[in-house]
Amino acid sequence: MNIKALLLICFLCTMLFPAQAAFNNDPVNSIDPLGLSTVRIETTTGKVTLVDPTGSQVREAISKLPDGSITGFEVTGHGWYDVMIIGAGESGDNIYLDQNDLTKKIRYSDEDINFSDSIRKKLDPSAKITLEGCQTANSHHGINIAQQLSKELPGVEVSGNKGYGIGNEYGLPWNRDKFIRLGKENLAIGIKRAYLNGKEK
Repeated sequence: MNIKALLLICFLCTMLFPAQAAFNNDPVNSIDPLGLSTVRIETTTGKVTLVDPTGSQVREAISKLPDGSITGFEVTGHGWYDVMIIGAGESGDNIYLDQNDLTKKIRYSDEDINFSDSIRKKLDPSAKITLEGCQTANSHHGINIAQQLSKELPGVEVSGNKGYGIGNEYGLPWNRDKFIRLGKENLAIGIKRAYLNGKEK
């Protein structure tokens, strides 16, 4: 299937099966009963793809890579201004903007580990990080997860979506608590906003 056909299917499904039920209509509290996501790690020697991983699986994949080898890190799935889902299930392992921490660090939800610390030395100097989830670059109270991550990783371009995106995961009209994904991996498109050192590019 070519990309134009896939995008047409995604658009039609968005019209038929609105994705507003993401997080069970509670995006602020990050409730997502199915929580499908895909993590793609581009390296100087190839690509690692994790479908519906746990937080520990993401950390393990990162840790196995040579220092300075990650050229691109993308998470595609549900997101919000302060969270990016990386795992499946109601627990929805994620990385989130810790609003209770005065430094507002980006942490893993399953372990009290700073995301930036887990990936920093593995990044190539030209690496880019993409948080392909709704609202991940839309500021609330003057901050968003993409912008904060770019502060924590100086010199690394971090982008997210300004608003809502279109993807291949949809809420079921007869059961608004469940989602289906067309295909094996999450795909999405949205209008991007990029940050470098905490400033919009």
